[in-house]
Amino acid sequence: MAICSTTLALVGLSAVSPAMATTEETPAAGAAVAPSPEWGPSGSGPRAAQPLSLPGRAPVEDGAVDHRAADESAPSSSKHLLTFANDGAPGAVRVEVRYRQGNGDLFKEVSPLLPPGPSSWTTSIQGDARDLFIEVHDASGALLEQWGFLGELPSGDPSVYWSTQILSGEILGYTVIWS
Repeated sequence: MAICSTTLALVGLSAVSPAMATTEETPAAGAAVAPSPEWGPSGSGPRAAQPLSLPGRAPVEDGAVDHRAADESAPSSSKHLLTFANDGAPGAVRVEVRYRQGNGDLFKEVSPLLPPGPSSWTTSIQGDARDLFIEVHDASGALLEQWGFLGELPSGDPSVYWSTQILSGEILGYTVIWS
């Protein structure tokens, strides 16, 4: 912590212009440092760093964020819980979920390869998310199904599952419902 505080103090001091560098006008080193985005909302200290590579997460295009900036401990009413079930499907699949958070950050999460059967995968989507896209890919990466929900998300939680019922002229396939 001492190294981080020293580094922050040096960064703050380097931001002071030469005109401000007189002894009576120079603020204390701690006051010259603006809070960084890594600090929690209470200012009590830095949040845990996010590793660059997490299981179930995939790199995303430039300008996008591949980790959650939102508070994961937020009440469940501010989140949508996406559940994917692969029971009855003919093969293993991977689910890709992309959405834009209210602050403009783009998130992309990819499930592990889910074999057919009772395996399932769940992820949380922040409540202020917009423009949700869900894709189901087979083991080779080929796109099997995709859905897009532009703008504000419907209320409830989305579920994606393998359906054997005839829906809209389709006999078999993945279906998404909001409950």
